Amino acid sequence: MCKGGSTGDCLKDKCGSQLTACQADQGCLGIWAYSAIAGCAETSGCQDNACLEANCPDQIAQCDQVPACGTLINCLGACKGDQTCANKCAPAAGLTKYQTMGECYKANCAP
Repeated sequence: MCKGGSTGDCLKDKCGSQLTACQADQGCLGIWAYSAIAGCAETSGCQDNACLEANCPDQIAQCDQVPACGTLINCLGACKGDQTCANKCAPAAGLTKYQTMGECYKANCAP
């Protein structure tokens, strides 16, 4: 639960400019959609695609609607666990906007 309401309402109310900046950047949206899948996978204890498909269909569907999310997943998959390679997958501008939005969320909305 977010300080002052639901997560979505709090982001709009407390971090509106950061949210708008992210929504206007395909890279940021891709990272956001990928993060939703990663969070669901962690919560569900998923280690494979079958588990993800069974437990995270909404998050996967959201990712499918954002081309940058699929690009990010393909890039990370090609890195095969190489962190140096993975660090190059997220576009710098999108990552910066995502991090700025996350910092605002932590400061104003996190429980």
